[in-house]
Amino acid sequence: MIPGTSMPGLADLPLHLTRIGTGDMLLEPRDGLDPDAAEDYLEPILACLREQHVARLYYDVQQLAVIDPVYYGWMAHLARACQAMGVRMVAVHVRPSAAFAMSRYLQAEPPFATALDVGG
Repeated sequence: MIPGTSMPGLADLPLHLTRIGTGDMLLEPRDGLDPDAAEDYLEPILACLREQHVARLYYDVQQLAVIDPVYYGWMAHLARACQAMGVRMVAVHVRPSAAFAMSRYLQAEPPFATALDVGG
């Protein structure tokens, strides 16, 4: 697979998964991603991560002004599934409003790391 191109088999899903370096991929959710339908997304994402020998998944939340408990549940579910495969998930581009919203209901450390940007 050529770096920077989207992954085959994911075209019908409301997300974009792109290899951005050796062992790193970037997941960008698109409009229409339903966090209640996590089971529809997990299998193809995890299969792609396994095929590409990914060690770190960057999840870009830049488009989200607020991360509510349902959306957080989706991200936590994905992060735990990644951990089970030995992949570390990092949420990037968390807006201040989204961080504030999450801080109001989080009771424990999230199962994913956060960073200002990819590589940060």
